Amino acid sequence: MAKPRFRPYPQAGTITIANGEEHVIKKGGNFLRVKSADQTFTLRLDDDVELIASVNDVFRLTEEDAFKELTVVNDSGSSLTFQLEIGFGAVDTNSLSIAGTVKTAGGATRTHGVDTVGVAASQLMAQNNDRTGWFVYNNGTVPIYIGSDNTVTTANGTPIPVGGGLGGDDTDEVWAISGTAGQDVRHWEVA
Repeated sequence: MAKPRFRPYPQAGTITIANGEEHVIKKGGNFLRVKSADQTFTLRLDDDVELIASVNDVFRLTEEDAFKELTVVNDSGSSLTFQLEIGFGAVDTNSLSIAGTVKTAGGATRTHGVDTVGVAASQLMAQNNDRTGWFVYNNGTVPIYIGSDNTVTTANGTPIPVGGGLGGDDTDEVWAISGTAGQDVRHWEVA
């Protein structure tokens, strides 16, 4: 098994770009980690695939899907300061990893959130008739269950195991519940 080969970018310190600016990085790989970032931003791989990224996010692709360059797009609304790790190989973390492609419609608004879910149903996302997609990730320590209203329970909800995720393209409300209080749940939606 080959050892991972990746390096920080920039090698030392961080890079700051203004809102609306793009920064092209002529380095390739199949592994990318956001080592530091003070805002959520967009990563574009080979001018084809767009990923929403924030600090500690890890993106791992297959060797066949390796990228040749990437572009940091600051669509955060303010200046962005970041440092990445780019290369080949894999490193296991507790962060969400996306293996494959995620595309968003041009001009779409992407929102994300972090919620604490417990033994009472919690609304993660309100109904949004403009929504084109959503995703929920269980970053907690026990399974969570999701449904489309506040009647969701651990018995009738759709289970999401620890480290698992579930998405959809409907416009309904998204609610979650767990059998244990204090569960960390991440979500995003595109509208």
